[in-house]
Amino acid sequence: MNPVFLLLKGKKITGGSWANNIITNFDDYKKLFIGAEGRIAIGEVSPTYLVSVEAPARIKKYLSEAKLIAILRHPIDRAYSEWQMEYRQGHEKREFSEAIRTTKVASDGSIRERFVYGSKYYSLLRRYYDLFDHSQICVLLFDHLTTDRSGLIKKMYGFLNVDPSFVPSNISVKFNEGGGVPRNKAAGFFMQKVLPYLSELKSVLPQGIRERVVDRSRTLRKQMLAKPPELSAEMRSELSLLFKDEILSLQDLIQEDLSIWQ
Repeated sequence: MNPVFLLLKGKKITGGSWANNIITNFDDYKKLFIGAEGRIAIGEVSPTYLVSVEAPARIKKYLSEAKLIAILRHPIDRAYSEWQMEYRQGHEKREFSEAIRTTKVASDGSIRERFVYGSKYYSLLRRYYDLFDHSQICVLLFDHLTTDRSGLIKKMYGFLNVDPSFVPSNISVKFNEGGGVPRNKAAGFFMQKVLPYLSELKSVLPQGIRERVVDRSRTLRKQMLAKPPELSAEMRSELSLLFKDEILSLQDLIQEDLSIWQ
């Protein structure tokens, strides 16, 4: 295979077509890159690589020379965003403050704190740092997508040994925007039942019709969602204490000032 990079995104995706499209065979995985011969770097992204117990060793086994990029969001914001997604999709019925005090058994048998586990970045990334040469790992902060997007992209390009002066044309476009909770029960039904069906349907529609369906779905989605309530100062304080040691350890691991998270 050509040089590969994998994006370890600090976000968890569950259910829907994501679960139905999981590839478990390496020969099938290689087929994803057919036609990419001769490229300096090719890659893919999976939000589950960061939280998976098995992924680090499997990547090491099959792609030992891969370059790994992790984009990390503020741990509290990431946890709250994951709750919003689960709540929006109907997988979580409890309020955030209650849900984070429970655990679940993952498919790999591990016990995980609801919505907290995926934000313990030091513990999650340590598994990769223990297996891969540190020069193969690049950690970027989601915060810089807002404050210094060009600088973040330049750093990533340099890590991949591609032209760091290249500026993509869609640098300001936001894809797959999340956020928000259903306005009411009817909106919840639409988000949980109708929207996933439209997402599956668009893959078999002609291009022209597909674009109209996508545009209409985006419009309806925005209309159905309301801004989630702000986290209380007490909840933020509680989570700040919970993540404090993780942030300090991560800061030393990646040699990056994380005072913006504290």
